[in-house]
Amino acid sequence: MYDIQAFGGDVKRGKKSLRRKLVEQADKVFSLLVRALAKKEYNGICPFCKERPIECCFHFVTRAKHIVRWDLTNAVGSCNIDNYKMEWNPHPYIKWYLDKFGLEAYENLVLRSNRIAKFNTDELENIIKSCEDKLRDMGEDK
Repeated sequence: MYDIQAFGGDVKRGKKSLRRKLVEQADKVFSLLVRALAKKEYNGICPFCKERPIECCFHFVTRAKHIVRWDLTNAVGSCNIDNYKMEWNPHPYIKWYLDKFGLEAYENLVLRSNRIAKFNTDELENIIKSCEDKLRDMGEDK
């Protein structure tokens, strides 16, 4: 057997921290909100391919950039296929963003995404509440 700690691994894998649970909850409710907004705006059809149904939350700037992870200007609902394609060929999707929102909006998003942020539990709870409130206002509450 290998000693996990010898490789810098974490022995306590079973428990998630409160912050991690809140990040997961924020991701979930944000995804629901983004998809609901896109379904309303694009009649339930992926805005990229205009063929398949909206199934997921598509981010223009990676979710690893926490400062824009839950930013509505960084996300739109899409089909699973286009969400996957973005990973390997982002150019058509960036062009779509530029055509829809303009160069200034895209540059602003990229500039903001390069700031470092680590949201605390209160901020994450506020993100969750804000998304839930918007969903409720749309009549999309769970």
